Amino acid sequence: MAGARYSALMGRMRPLVLRCADLVLDEGVHQVRHAERALDLPPRLFDLLSCLMRRAPQTVSRDRLVKEVWHDVHVCESAVNQAVRALRVAMHACSGAGAGTGQRIVTVRGRGYRFDGAVTEVQSAGGEDSTEATVLLVDDEPDILDALARTLRTAKCRFVLASSGREALGVLSRERVDLVISDIDMPDMTGLELLARARQHHPHAARVVLTGVASLETAVRAINDGEVQRFLTKPWEKEELRRVVSELLAARGAGTREPPALGLGESDAPPLSPRERQTLAELLTGAKEKEIAQRMGVSPHTAHQYVKAVYRRYAVASRMELVVKLGPPRAPLQRRGPADAAVARPAPIAARTSAQS
Repeated sequence: MAGARYSALMGRMRPLVLRCADLVLDEGVHQVRHAERALDLPPRLFDLLSCLMRRAPQTVSRDRLVKEVWHDVHVCESAVNQAVRALRVAMHACSGAGAGTGQRIVTVRGRGYRFDGAVTEVQSAGGEDSTEATVLLVDDEPDILDALARTLRTAKCRFVLASSGREALGVLSRERVDLVISDIDMPDMTGLELLARARQHHPHAARVVLTGVASLETAVRAINDGEVQRFLTKPWEKEELRRVVSELLAARGAGTREPPALGLGESDAPPLSPRERQTLAELLTGAKEKEIAQRMGVSPHTAHQYVKAVYRRYAVASRMELVVKLGPPRAPLQRRGPADAAVARPAPIAARTSAQS
């Protein structure tokens, strides 16, 4: 990947404070103000305004907005148009009738949208801090790196980019890194190889896998070889990714020499309600949330809440982490007693995988 592209991405890693006349957008504290009035925007509208202001006066295509704001290529055009209309209404209500000239979201027919105004960068939010954590993002796709950085921009840390495993090892050899978030499928060196080497030579750095091709075999290798702290899948949930990063950096701030890897040894099962045990059983058999809702006779929203509750109780961030931690069930869990040892004390990864093969 061209160095210029990655240099441009590096310039967008840190949170910015952007100003256009009396309108100020502070990415570091997730706040927008017009004159002395605060503009309370939902996260998606904030990201939309930030994306347009960063690129002003350029026109931003709908496809670009979908990638950077929604992170989902299946978002329809009407959803983007609706969000832009909502942003216009919110900005108009904050600035008052007749105010805010030059601070309008302009539709460029057939091309996209443009923030109409002279935007300047006031400062990097939070300033420089030699004690701030350093997060290394590794992926061979620049759009993924850009989306990751935008998702995590409110974190109090410094980002370093690498487009390959070898480039990431170079970064690790030059400076202290507190957290490595790496894709798996990359040319030259896979993310699993990178994290295994990071574990060996830089054990203080927490390790997170982020992959679009998740399988139990891949997860087991990541846990055994790289002792990763989290195994996440693409597309990621923004709040979940932010929570994982915050927890791992908090462990670093508390002085933990090496954050613990995903639990592979024996541990007591957390207390679960009957509904949560049923949800756990469905998750381990591969059921999706919609299927869980149908089988349990609840709404999709309620099923989603049960899934999140199970994740919290087992201290995992995804179904794959849950499967790795507990292993696939040999029989439907809802037929077992509450003190079932197969759930309470999961077998080691190597033993489970050999038994299944």
